[in-house]
Amino acid sequence: MTRGECAEIGATVVADREQGVPTSLELRQRALQLDQLRLAVRSPDGAAIEHDERAPSGAAGVQVDEVTALIRQANVREHRPDRRPAVAVVEVGHDPKRRSAGRGAPYPRSMPGQRGATVEFRAVTKRYADQTAVDALSFQVPAGKICILVGPSGSGKTTSLKMVNRLIEPTSGAILIDGSDVLQEDPVQLRRRIGYVIQQVGLFPHQTIAENVGTVPRLLGWPEARMAARATELLALVGLDPARYAKRYPAQLSGGERQRAGVARALAAEPPVMLMDEPFGAVDPIVRDRLQGELLRIQRELGTTILFVTHDIDEAIRLGDRVAIMRDGKLVQYAPPGELLAHPADDFVAQFTGADRGLKRLEVLTVGGADVDASVTRDAAGPNAPTLAPAMSLRQALALMLQHDATAGVVVDGDRYVGVLALAKIGKMIRSDA
Repeated sequence: MTRGECAEIGATVVADREQGVPTSLELRQRALQLDQLRLAVRSPDGAAIEHDERAPSGAAGVQVDEVTALIRQANVREHRPDRRPAVAVVEVGHDPKRRSAGRGAPYPRSMPGQRGATVEFRAVTKRYADQTAVDALSFQVPAGKICILVGPSGSGKTTSLKMVNRLIEPTSGAILIDGSDVLQEDPVQLRRRIGYVIQQVGLFPHQTIAENVGTVPRLLGWPEARMAARATELLALVGLDPARYAKRYPAQLSGGERQRAGVARALAAEPPVMLMDEPFGAVDPIVRDRLQGELLRIQRELGTTILFVTHDIDEAIRLGDRVAIMRDGKLVQYAPPGELLAHPADDFVAQFTGADRGLKRLEVLTVGGADVDASVTRDAAGPNAPTLAPAMSLRQALALMLQHDATAGVVVDGDRYVGVLALAKIGKMIRSDA
């Protein structure tokens, strides 16, 4: 790499800072630029060079020093709490599947944690000529949580969702995102900062998957290099190998793969809020279960606030931090899943959640939160007792006990023995209304 090329990259980073590019985007731009350096800077024997404050001198070391100096000039640092100087790892023949030296994480690196936005409905009503689709809807979704809107057909859940990004305009009331009324914003600009995933996915058939992911960033005027880096990052995040899928077209993907690509597209511009309208309703149960698990993983990593519409109460219980049950345009109950199952507000909620809601409660309760008996020795649990982890759901624990024909399970936290969880205790929790 020539001195001029190094200077050009450094100048680009400086220009981004002067234009006020947000820190997280700036760090991703830097990741792409460092990837270019990995391919360009070589040591005499072709080995990877790791440069830090103590980098060796020499012909190759001088080039690395020039690059590092330019990065420091742009005041770019790794996104670390301790704010230590960045360490640039320069590799030859970089393979995205390889793990970066000393990092323990594949490149491109995971996005830094992002804070979702609070979403609040204040007496939101939607009326048509002779029908009230949504009637005085009021509730608040905390930042970084998943809120599930669930109810029978015609209950107003999809209408409520579409009023957040103003695909449907409310008749009255207010919808606030981090305290800002969406009705006071330009609807086009509003939609560009809110992710949106629908059941039919809606990928553009004439565009590659990478081009689809870059739809909103392209509208926002992102440079091509940044869009390519973001597409690579997100495809890896949703479980689609960029090397295999980036240049494919939607018709070449399965239904589950298209849904993953749709989620990646919705996340492309780092939205604080994402709307999902029955996104997994058109896939088979096995794929749906896998996609639900992937969504939970992604949401934990990014901290995005998600509003999710479904008609499936089991999906609502599994995914939701909060569940809003709607009927005839009205909010019947809004609560965490455990509270919803333990204390249904009325007969409609009790019937909607099902007669087996005691079993459903086991999905949201963990072994660590159960009544584990520490006074019982490990051997006393019996030879068939399965090993249980504190983070395991009670439903998983029950399944293991039945599978092993055991009356108790041994709870172990790493190498530490915690105690014994009896099958009878789980049965009592199923029957309990507390």
